[in-house]
Amino acid sequence: MRPRRAGPAASPLRVWRVARGLRLVDVARAVRMLPQVVSRLERGSVSLNAPRLAGMAAFYGLQPEAVAAAMATWAGEDGPEAG
Repeated sequence: MRPRRAGPAASPLRVWRVARGLRLVDVARAVRMLPQVVSRLERGSVSLNAPRLAGMAAFYGLQPEAVAAAMATWAGEDGPEAG
């Protein structure tokens, strides 16, 4: 099976997950969310509220502000409404 890659319009959350070779279920278990929620966060279809932001940032070893800024930039440029 070929490794999956994040496409050019992939969100930062997806890019970080794929770069680490992780599956949705791996991240979901680590941050105590349903895989469907992680998927929706990656697609930008649900809000990255404070508890979700804190969990995802801690998991990826990033500051919450950096995650929020990266997702906001993606949503404005390449997010779910683009292309």
